[in-house]
Amino acid sequence: MRLKKTLGILVLALIVLVIGFYFILTHLGVEPSEYRVVVGPPGNTYADPEFYKEEETIPVSELPEAVAEQLKILVPDFGETFIGKNERDEGVIWLIRTSSIDGKFYSLQIWSDGRIGRINSEIDEIVEIERSVFHRGKIQEISPDQVPKKVFEGAKPFKYGFEFTKAYSVDAVGGHRYFVQFGSEKQGMIYSLNDDGEIRSAGRASLMIRPITLPKIETLEEIASNLSKYGDKYRVDKVIAKIQDVKLNPKKGFRFVVVGDSRSNLKVWQIVAQNINKQKPLFVINLGDMTRYGYSQNMDKYHFATLEEYANYFFLPVMGNHDCRRGGLSYEYVYGGPESRVYYFDYGNCRFIILDNCEGEDAVPWEEQIALADKWLSEKSDYHKFVFLHIPSPDVDKWAYHSMPPEMSAPFVKLMSKHEVDHVFMGHIHAYSTATYGGVDYTITAGGGAPLHTHYGELGSVNHYVVVDVIKDKVKMKVVRFYPR
Repeated sequence: MRLKKTLGILVLALIVLVIGFYFILTHLGVEPSEYRVVVGPPGNTYADPEFYKEEETIPVSELPEAVAEQLKILVPDFGETFIGKNERDEGVIWLIRTSSIDGKFYSLQIWSDGRIGRINSEIDEIVEIERSVFHRGKIQEISPDQVPKKVFEGAKPFKYGFEFTKAYSVDAVGGHRYFVQFGSEKQGMIYSLNDDGEIRSAGRASLMIRPITLPKIETLEEIASNLSKYGDKYRVDKVIAKIQDVKLNPKKGFRFVVVGDSRSNLKVWQIVAQNINKQKPLFVINLGDMTRYGYSQNMDKYHFATLEEYANYFFLPVMGNHDCRRGGLSYEYVYGGPESRVYYFDYGNCRFIILDNCEGEDAVPWEEQIALADKWLSEKSDYHKFVFLHIPSPDVDKWAYHSMPPEMSAPFVKLMSKHEVDHVFMGHIHAYSTATYGGVDYTITAGGGAPLHTHYGELGSVNHYVVVDVIKDKVKMKVVRFYPR
């Protein structure tokens, strides 16, 4: 009897020990065994020069005659042109990127004998690409006499021994199109032309008639069913109020964490989210792309489930391009409407400004955001000033390949320098990278779970987050990195 009692006590103690160990692992951010966690000083100016090498172009004069003729037919007034080539078993295919004087962009693949391999275009901000032309159920086969003569004539120079076989009327992404097919579905080509007979795209017939599946647009009822359980817990205004209710000890200062692009890899996001607890920040700012598609179900099961399980800190969002892919409805529902996309708040002697440069349909126009930021930065000249947004500036050359348009960046970086902003934090490039531009320090921190960009070296191409300490007039940073064992 005594033995049974002793065993029972031991089992109970073991259960308590396991529960306690689990709590420590999940809530206090104990270093995960599958990663080596390294805490280091800020800064990573490295970028692999091989990645940024200018592509060597072949002069237009060296194009085979048949290829040059096709280029002139397709883009009669072509300007700056990049030319490369791939040698394949079936011959050489020439890769041409060019534009017309009036700003039409083309990507062409042409075989040495003049046969078209592919045509993609970007005209009037409409991108038309093989495999991505028409919507499901919006194509109708038509008879040859239903094809306008100028449309048929526009496609004829590219038939290359194939006979005309089919024609379609198409409700395409960029408007009405005629598809003209030469040859069989397996070996033939389809040319997509507008009503004026101008070719917009072309590719193998089997790929061109493959329809696009339009993204699902969630209803408010669907969004509410997934996210209403969180109530106003994550509303930006409510979270800010709770942050500001925390009394600041001037001697100790306060700490916040910046992380970005936590989408796509749940395991990494969970490890990062729980490890942040070790830093004991007052709040965390996520620089956007919190889920892959921006659907409310993704936000519920991927993003908020992780925060609910592991986060012992206040959380504030930045709108990312993946978050606004479906119009940002789910984002606004849970974070507090349009005001949750562009906002500011103060804590201690710091002003925090959050902008939305993802250009969604419902986004505040960029000019208005610049004006708001100018006003907010002007109000607190003696404060530390931190600015947060998702897509980085192309003015830093190493980030230009994956950045906001130059016309958006120009007034932004000018404003940052005008107000001598302490630090600008950005995401979008899945790495850790730093630079100084116009006297302002910029940091990309986007290592929260999205696939890493690989050309920023050991310090940059790594999952990570950034810790910021503000004590009186001093701002200090450190970086927490996660290296697979």
